Amino acid sequence: MNNTINGFSNEQVMEAFLGYLKYEKNVSINTQLAYENDISQFFDFLNRENILWNNVDSKIVYAFLGSRQDIRDIERSTLARKAACIKAFYHFLERKEYMEKSPVSKMRAPKYRRGLPKPLRPVELEKMLEDDSGQREFIQLRDKALLEMMYSSGMRISEILPLNTTDVFDFSGKIRDSVIITGKGGKQRVVFIGQYAREALNLYLSYLARMFSVKQTKTAGLKPDFESPLFVNFHGNRLSRHGAIYVMKKRKTLIKGDDRISPHAMRHTFATDMLNSGADIRIVQEMLGHSSISTTQNYTRVAREKLQNTFRNCHPHAKKEG
Repeated sequence: MNNTINGFSNEQVMEAFLGYLKYEKNVSINTQLAYENDISQFFDFLNRENILWNNVDSKIVYAFLGSRQDIRDIERSTLARKAACIKAFYHFLERKEYMEKSPVSKMRAPKYRRGLPKPLRPVELEKMLEDDSGQREFIQLRDKALLEMMYSSGMRISEILPLNTTDVFDFSGKIRDSVIITGKGGKQRVVFIGQYAREALNLYLSYLARMFSVKQTKTAGLKPDFESPLFVNFHGNRLSRHGAIYVMKKRKTLIKGDDRISPHAMRHTFATDMLNSGADIRIVQEMLGHSSISTTQNYTRVAREKLQNTFRNCHPHAKKEG
């Protein structure tokens, strides 16, 4: 066994773990940030208590989790994530043979009930996708195209925003009905662009080309072409995650500001509607890019509840007597 790492400081071994996540596991940037935040908090706790990483046991981890719970009214799901991060850290050390056995392998993480996905109701979806949101024409066309793309493909917002125009155009200059994207863990998959999304993209990109051809005569550097970001802000820069969330917030006003509405809500709606329409759960799993079928099964419960409610409300022998 390689024991050389036993002379490393808390900071050095933490950096080794983060490097492993980034370069070997190739996790998404959001996962990297979440794990970096969680493991940094854990090592801050160890440093305050003068505890080295190789002297940790489950009692110390529970003490850390308790200290986070005392700081603020933290959700159980957040505590469970922090516990999972610490277990992953020590599993990494065990796997690399820096430790004989993880000291927290049998530790039980805080239990919490995973909330069901909350898809949009049909009337909410219709309002979200309305052509006229009362904003400038460019914003309306872009937002319509973005939302149609999200609902049509089931992509995560983190998968849509990096796309360039070359990703959606074929050699004849037409918008493809499917594209290959890179999702979590660097895994590639095929997603589909429906007719409504293709029409919305055509209108948006045509307007974008006209808008930039005018701006180009006044401002240097604005040269949209097939290498341009697919979704941009008014200045021609790639639309950020914050910008996409702002798009959803503006659209919330059309459906009375329901707090459930987020970029991920469109993905939930895509999955639930696919299952309600009879799609095989394995196919939906593939389209969503889920590594585990159990994640996709969350949507079957949502779909089943919607079908059950429809049956109760519509079938004459299922209605409750008043």
